[in-house]
Amino acid sequence: MVHVFEFFSGIGGMRIALEEATRDLEMTVDKVSAFDTSPFVNRCYEHYFPESEVRRVNIETIKLKDLDGDSNMNIIWTMSPPCQPFTMTKGAKQLDIADGK
Repeated sequence: MVHVFEFFSGIGGMRIALEEATRDLEMTVDKVSAFDTSPFVNRCYEHYFPESEVRRVNIETIKLKDLDGDSNMNIIWTMSPPCQPFTMTKGAKQLDIADGK
């Protein structure tokens, strides 16, 4: 049994990558908890993965106890890199790899 915690989940890119990477393994993901600050990407994620727990949260505020999962499950953490240095959204500096954050 596996519980995946997906940080900066966006629209689920890492979720798809994990599914592709484990396709030939005898591993079943039983629970996914996805975290992102954007209500727009969260709605998209929920649309494509309705069985997942999706939370709008800044990951800096998550407590370690919230990430324990079920003691009977293996835990996998995945994370997409924040996109602010690359995005075209309003207010983004678009500094690419020169962004110091």
